[in-house]
Amino acid sequence: MRAVTFSRLGGPEVLEVSELPEPTPGGGEVRIRVAAATVNPTDLSFRSGRQFTVDQLAEMGVRPPFIPRHGAQPLAARRT
Repeated sequence: MRAVTFSRLGGPEVLEVSELPEPTPGGGEVRIRVAAATVNPTDLSFRSGRQFTVDQLAEMGVRPPFIPRHGAQPLAARRT
């Protein structure tokens, strides 16, 4: 799948388009196809490092590449 990602914190210059493996849903989860996505203030705050440092994210088990994903419009859903 194609996604906008960032591996370090900063301004818009840290964003890149990446090819990532298709996610596999677990039990009780569904995979959705996204028709459109937005960038909202939460994404901007996360990307700039105002919410967490990279070290804090690592302590929580969150590792790069990071994907801004706080606003998305699903196109279709299928239970697997």
